[in-house]
Amino acid sequence: MALLALTVLLATPVAAHAATAKAIAGFLDKRAVFAEETKPNVNWKRLERDLGQTPGVKIVAIAKLPSGAKNVKQAADKILALLKDKTATVIVVRNGKLGGASGSLTTERLEQLLVAARAEITASTKPVKAREELVSLAQAVAAAGAAGDESGSTTGSGGKAKDDGGRPWWQWLLLALILLALGGVGFVLYNRRARDRRQRRRGGSIWTARSFHSERLDALARRHGLLVGPVADRSDEDDELRELSEQAQGKLLVLRRSLPQLASPRELRTCSGELDQIEWLIECIEARVAGAEAPPRPTPERTALCFFTHEHGLATVDIDLRKPDGTVATVRVCPANARALANGEPPAVSRVHVAGREVPWPAAPTWYGAPGWSEDDLPGLEYEGREIWGRDLPQRLLPVDGPAGLDDDDDLPPGVTP
Repeated sequence: MALLALTVLLATPVAAHAATAKAIAGFLDKRAVFAEETKPNVNWKRLERDLGQTPGVKIVAIAKLPSGAKNVKQAADKILALLKDKTATVIVVRNGKLGGASGSLTTERLEQLLVAARAEITASTKPVKAREELVSLAQAVAAAGAAGDESGSTTGSGGKAKDDGGRPWWQWLLLALILLALGGVGFVLYNRRARDRRQRRRGGSIWTARSFHSERLDALARRHGLLVGPVADRSDEDDELRELSEQAQGKLLVLRRSLPQLASPRELRTCSGELDQIEWLIECIEARVAGAEAPPRPTPERTALCFFTHEHGLATVDIDLRKPDGTVATVRVCPANARALANGEPPAVSRVHVAGREVPWPAAPTWYGAPGWSEDDLPGLEYEGREIWGRDLPQRLLPVDGPAGLDDDDDLPPGVTP
């Protein structure tokens, strides 16, 4: 290894004890060179003037290490930590020998730069002077730092080198802040896209629900149209029948005008309730024309259509179903499905389109007029200890009777009450 034989001249009084790292750093905040007097062979004032052309490099010549520093490298690191300019490089010379540097240079790399500097000086000037060596070394150190010296590394308190790319700490902090900001922007964009997808799915389900209600409205209008003649024949002698028909006709007209403008689950849920009332009025008219008993009026507390299907009209029979988690739910089904279940047969289950896919009626949203159950609650569903819903949708070989399959209470299965 090359050694630098240095002699030092101090512009201030000789220190009787080792200078502290804080005192040295305070001095270097204003100057480029700190030297303790040992031998009067180097003009430090001229050296400091020469170093003015190499900003960011500080030279410290000391005889004793500052308190708390076990070696020259630690002394350089402690001084740098107390400097205002954290991007500077501190080169420490102790007792005339090059000891170490802070920042992005190890002692070994510093000595490599010194050898190269001495060789450059020797090619043009003889003999080599200590001041010229220090100036050339400072220039090499500054050039190595500007080039991001690939061989440089910082040394931690344990003396083991760790690569930091030769960058000052504030650049790493800035990089971390930029990455954090980019991560935050990405998180916000992801949440926004997820919200947009949910809104599109909900918007799709609203559109399909509006289409579903429109089809049901058309079907009810057709049923009501078939009753115009029978109602007219009895209008003179049955005022209540005529009044039921007029109420149904009025509600049909109102919904026909308002349905295209419905755009929220709450509005569609209200529309479903109105359709239930229209269907009840029509069934009351049909029962009165046939001389049968009118069905019970639907209530807002419970879905009016059959739990399993929307195709069988209003539900009139209460049954208990056990969910996979063991809880028991009371639901209302149509008489036809009540008969099928009592006979040990699977119920008739319908499907509806919801936002581009088909779902079983029990799992359709409540703004369809459906129960709104989770699809996870359907597999394993039991009725009177018997599983009626396996992994797949219940399938029937033959259809069950339609809405009028059960005409009176005497035909209801045992244990089933309307």
